[in-house]
Amino acid sequence: MEGLPLELFIREWGPAGLLSLFVILVMLGKLVPISIHKDVRQQRDEWKRTAEEALKQNTVLLETAHTANATFKALKAVATQEPEAHESAQ
Repeated sequence: MEGLPLELFIREWGPAGLLSLFVILVMLGKLVPISIHKDVRQQRDEWKRTAEEALKQNTVLLETAHTANATFKALKAVATQEPEAHESAQ
């Protein structure tokens, strides 16, 4: 029965080959220590929370901007009406 590729690698190269594979994977960034992995995940979660909060704030600011825009348009419409129209309406 044919062994797994890792078993063949260990049999062919021995412990030195396995250690070499480990070192190469670490140097290439394919294998990272768990402490670094946890730090990266924690930073990712913090940035995600920050982005979600910023999105909520931007939504509130956008609603406020739409309200202010509608108010200024209404004021402009009233201000640009003919003065006689104001007097006849009163």
